[in-house]
Amino acid sequence: MTNTNSKVKEDIEVTREFLQSLANSTDNAYEKFSKFQKTSNNLVKEVEEKEKILQLEKQRKKDQQETNIRDTIKKFSNKFDMNSNKMIVERVVCEKVSKNATDDQVIKTRTNNIQKFYSSIFNNILVGVKSIYNVCVELYNAEKELKDDFGILKQVLPLSETTIAKYLKIGKSELLSDLYKLNKLPESWTTQYYITTQVTKQNLNSDETAREAFINMCSIFTTQKDVFEYFYGEKQKSPSPWEYGDLSKPVDFLKVAIESDNRMSGLEPNTLFYIRERVEEVVEDALKEMSIDKLGYSTDHMDKPMKVGVAFNEQLANGITTHTFEWITKLGSKELREKYLTAFKKKFKEITSKTVNSVVPNNIGYSDLKSK
Repeated sequence: MTNTNSKVKEDIEVTREFLQSLANSTDNAYEKFSKFQKTSNNLVKEVEEKEKILQLEKQRKKDQQETNIRDTIKKFSNKFDMNSNKMIVERVVCEKVSKNATDDQVIKTRTNNIQKFYSSIFNNILVGVKSIYNVCVELYNAEKELKDDFGILKQVLPLSETTIAKYLKIGKSELLSDLYKLNKLPESWTTQYYITTQVTKQNLNSDETAREAFINMCSIFTTQKDVFEYFYGEKQKSPSPWEYGDLSKPVDFLKVAIESDNRMSGLEPNTLFYIRERVEEVVEDALKEMSIDKLGYSTDHMDKPMKVGVAFNEQLANGITTHTFEWITKLGSKELREKYLTAFKKKFKEITSKTVNSVVPNNIGYSDLKSK
């Protein structure tokens, strides 16, 4: 029995030493693997960083090449003369880039090809601008020379009275004539006409400094928006009356409208606020009733709940409120006026939780009430 126990103890000790050796071996292997993995990760990061730098350098070089090409084309465009251009009808033939071409040769070929198309297109744009402008000048000359017979000419020309009137203002303008001679005449005749409407307002005929500054601003690509912003600054966007709360990209699927004539008759503001309240309640109840867990099915793997917003034209409703309040305050009968006003204010507070006075401008109605 003793021998057996000794044997068992010996076997246990051998096993323990083996396991310890195995553990040490495993620890060393894991440590070596960790070091290898760390080194590999560092190498991968280094390669990725170098690749990123190469890509950035490649993109920088490409951007610089395109900038150089654009600058070359811009310098070339200064050679165009609006007074001497003729229509180009021949089609552009591109030069092929050689496979063995150097970077400089490739850039030169690209520049030449772009320049050919630019020449053809820009030239014909100028011809178009010149064509319409010359129509305007000729109309103005015809009006001066033909006198009474100009009426006959207008009748046979395929132009409306309104268009002819605008063309005449363009043809008469000395400022536009100067822009034409300087190759700065905007390509759109509507922009040209808009400029004529600003000449007197901005003193462009009497103030040489203002005139010169405006001419320097202009180019063939100047738009009516550019001219407006030059004189008046950027237009302020009016806030939309339609706001859908939490919806970032709303899509209309149902609309409710009201019928009205120009006098706003037949419009009752409290009804509008009440309809909004009821619609919002219906939407809220519908979303609860038609939730995914109650429906028993899904429409996609995201299982996102549907979001619905109700937009209300508060500006319109407030305007109708003001109109109604003003009408009531002007009623001839004091008894009827007070009766209507009390009922109107009570219903408004009941539906909106606000007072009518918080919506109606301070100067509306009160002077009428005091005088009656």
